[in-house]
Amino acid sequence: MTHARSIREGSVALVTGASRGIGLAVARRLAEAGYRLAVNARSESALQACVDALGGAGHAVLPVAADVTSGAAVEAMTERVLRTWGRLDVLIIREGVGREAG
Repeated sequence: MTHARSIREGSVALVTGASRGIGLAVARRLAEAGYRLAVNARSESALQACVDALGGAGHAVLPVAADVTSGAAVEAMTERVLRTWGRLDVLIIREGVGREAG
């Protein structure tokens, strides 16, 4: 095991927008690097493919459905990660929130 990998072992990463596309790819790479993962999307059903892909490969995955545009939902999501693993080392934000100019 490399020194860098041993540092990551046991570390926890939270990836928002992890149900598909770039978010899912980032989550997969973090899992392969040895991170325990909390993955987020707006709905539990959207997270199922991510959980199946990563959890089925033997990675520790915690699905957390939350709308990141809600401060209360983000706070609850963070608290759930901390209750589950006692730490949060990396945060990858793949959700975007757009507004109309005007």
